[in-house]
Amino acid sequence: MVDFCRQTWGLSPGSADRLLALARQQIRSDWDKERPQVIADLLGQLSTLQQDARDAGNYAAALGCINAAARIGC
Repeated sequence: MVDFCRQTWGLSPGSADRLLALARQQIRSDWDKERPQVIADLLGQLSTLQQDARDAGNYAAALGCINAAARIGC
């Protein structure tokens, strides 16, 4: 990644390392803030899929959705 930064933007290895560290920190910060919303969205989708699977008589798929939701919620 440092070589890519050096070749693409002409950065020194030290500058590339610092910028990459800042980018990683920002990604972690963004993920921490957005994680509850992502979890809520996933649980909502699994709930809908579980209901559709039950309505179709596909109880194995419904159980899979329930198990997936339990793993996400933990």
